Amino acid sequence: MHEPAPGSPTVDRTRDRAALLNQLMLAGVVLVAAFLAFTPGFAGDLALLFAGAAIVLLLTGAVLLVPWHRLSRPWLLIVPAGDILAVGLMRFAEGSTGIGLLWVFPAMWLAADFGLVGIVGGLGTSMALFGVALAHDPTQIIGFPTLLLPLTILAVSAVTFVNARRAAAQRTLLDAQAGVLGRALERTQRQERQLLTTLEARDELVASVSHELRTPLTSIMGYLDLVLENPDVPAQARRDVQVAERNAERLLGITRDILAASQRTHDAHTRLELQRADADVADIVLRSSESLAPRAAERRIVIDTHAVRPLSAFVDAPRLRQVLDNLIANAIIYNREGGSLTLTTRTADADIEILVHDGGPGIRPEDVPQLFQRFYRGRAAREGNVAGTGLGLAISRDIVRAHGGDIVVDSVPGQGTTFTVRLPALGSTPQEATDGS
Repeated sequence: MHEPAPGSPTVDRTRDRAALLNQLMLAGVVLVAAFLAFTPGFAGDLALLFAGAAIVLLLTGAVLLVPWHRLSRPWLLIVPAGDILAVGLMRFAEGSTGIGLLWVFPAMWLAADFGLVGIVGGLGTSMALFGVALAHDPTQIIGFPTLLLPLTILAVSAVTFVNARRAAAQRTLLDAQAGVLGRALERTQRQERQLLTTLEARDELVASVSHELRTPLTSIMGYLDLVLENPDVPAQARRDVQVAERNAERLLGITRDILAASQRTHDAHTRLELQRADADVADIVLRSSESLAPRAAERRIVIDTHAVRPLSAFVDAPRLRQVLDNLIANAIIYNREGGSLTLTTRTADADIEILVHDGGPGIRPEDVPQLFQRFYRGRAAREGNVAGTGLGLAISRDIVRAHGGDIVVDSVPGQGTTFTVRLPALGSTPQEATDGS
């Protein structure tokens, strides 16, 4: 049997299978009956018996060859009508062997395909031939066994009719459910395509805005350099301009990172460029803490740095500072008023670890797996109207992984959150860090 081509409508071959199964069972019983006719004691008419058997076998061949699903329903009457006639001939050949029970098979076919009309037609035709057979053989005694045959055919036909209707109802229900599932799948695929289009548009917008910001920032830094080169600038003003220049440089670096993050959305092989050197991690942590201390003081949060001890690593210091600024700023924003914030540096095997722990309300478990996705903002950020793009943690993890390390988060609702930055210790070469990422 050939498989339907992809996209072609499915052909319902239920009618073919039911006809074939019914006819094969009848043909099998008829062959056994014909074989038994050769046993001693058979006193019937062999010619009529084999004529009936030949008709059944011919009709079985027709069932095997004819595609019944392509024909209209009236054509289906040919096979069961022929079977009824064939069984009638066999009943005429020998009236005492119970061959009349074979009328059950065409009666089942008619009941399944034509309902009540089929039951009446099949039973009426069979009983008409049965009556002719009884009249043809006056030696037959009409008693309980004689009346049992029409009752048996009627009962089997009724059961077949009920089962056929039940199967048809189940098939209709399954078709309806398949249609609902198909429409739901199509709707989901359409929404997925719309979401992908929206995400691409968002990435393009972020990249465009970041690109446009680079030009004025570069200009600002150029003019700040000119001011610093002027020897007549007072010392206090020079310090203020230097602070502005450092922050402008950081803002330009963040803009470059956003552009790189947007590009990595389309090209997973794009990597951050690092300028590594031996650096004291504790110094980077303390500088980040000092710069964010005023923001922490506004919320009465004291940053505890007693556990910060000198540790050397081969890192890009400005990039690592960017990571720590983001983690410490988040620990302040999502902390409680007057809450705790503890910074720790320590060694772990061949690596160093920087821990940023806050005593805030913690992160919801359903938010944790998505924290480092680009543009993702947790429920606390959305409900608290906290400003942000949802890029900070994603960029921070990219920076740490570019060093050959990683960031992990451990949060207990109601007790606080700890972000752990793990980096290769002093002595790791850039190549080794890249391979380890």
